[in-house]
Amino acid sequence: LAYLCTKSQDRITVGRSEGNDLAVGDGEVSTVHVFINWSEKMKKWAVIDVGSLNGTRLNDELLKSSGRSMTYPYPLLDGDLIRLGSQTVIRVNYEPVAKNTVKAGRRADSLVISAALSASPSPEHLRAKQPIEDVCGVECPLRGFFKVGLFCLFDGHCGDNAAKKAKELLPQEVSRHFFDFGKKALAFREEEETKRGLQAAIASTDKLLDFQYEGCTATAMLVWKVNNSKYLQVANVGDSACVLGVRPKAGAARGIIARKVTVDHRVSNKTERARLVSCGAKLPENATRLHGLSLSRALGDQFLKSQNVGLVCDPHVSEIVKVRSDEEDVVFAIIASDGLWDVLSPELAVERAATVGASSQWRPDVMSSQLLRLAKKKKSTDDVSVLLVQF
Repeated sequence: LAYLCTKSQDRITVGRSEGNDLAVGDGEVSTVHVFINWSEKMKKWAVIDVGSLNGTRLNDELLKSSGRSMTYPYPLLDGDLIRLGSQTVIRVNYEPVAKNTVKAGRRADSLVISAALSASPSPEHLRAKQPIEDVCGVECPLRGFFKVGLFCLFDGHCGDNAAKKAKELLPQEVSRHFFDFGKKALAFREEEETKRGLQAAIASTDKLLDFQYEGCTATAMLVWKVNNSKYLQVANVGDSACVLGVRPKAGAARGIIARKVTVDHRVSNKTERARLVSCGAKLPENATRLHGLSLSRALGDQFLKSQNVGLVCDPHVSEIVKVRSDEEDVVFAIIASDGLWDVLSPELAVERAATVGASSQWRPDVMSSQLLRLAKKKKSTDDVSVLLVQF
């Protein structure tokens, strides 16, 4: 969406009805849900809930009123998030523009990518009426970068609290670490610099995760736009994998092939097992778990990390991949928890996603839901989350 507001206009209406300045196709959003008004006194825009049924939150704080009546104006700062109901989120960006104008919404040259999530709790969680421990996060554009997007998946263990907190923290830390030097590094595809930025963001996220006996995986795909070209780079900790669906330019008869760009950090991985042993872990020869944990790297789990057994948060970071190059096109990416990969190979997942994509105009929601159904059909015993990003 793009919206240009002149100085003579001091109100933007947002709601489900097409008569609004910004119309939102979400059943939880009221016909007219909020006003975004210009406050001459504050010299800022302010949001007002006009009596919506499902409420409005500003940065997770509920806008309060007595009953279904209009709230007080809440001033908006750059980077604020306005949540309408439970699904629709509006990001606030203040940008310098021509005199006498204020611009809200998305710039014409912003990074625009389609993505969809399909997820289901494990049979065990369903029987116990427990929530899924996988958490997905998408921020596109990334705060402070209108040509950058971040697509993340966190698979929690011993609960979902660490995963939820990681979803909150990682975009903040990626933006912070890339803000000073990252714009130049992204523009010139300086691979070692972008790699260091992702490593630093994951390390600082882990430092802020004060969870002694709970943790999560982290798989984060950074996508950015330079002129008319898109690039991506993936960092991962744990065993939530990212697989690209790639169409080679030469030998097109091969169709779309799978390329895995993450590494599974599991105790059963021989390289990881050797590293754990060298760090002091006492592991039997055929061990697949470290003090009950199948992962060799994770966010959180601070107590186990303090025991000097080799559990770390150091990510694997892929090379930079150009989405459209002379040799190949990256058609889509599948970021999924191990509940999918335990029952589907990367090749089968890409083949099935490509088949349904070709017959559905490459709709990511159709592709991700097909993979979820296939995982359940193959009797996956774990939580399954499939984030499909279509380029």
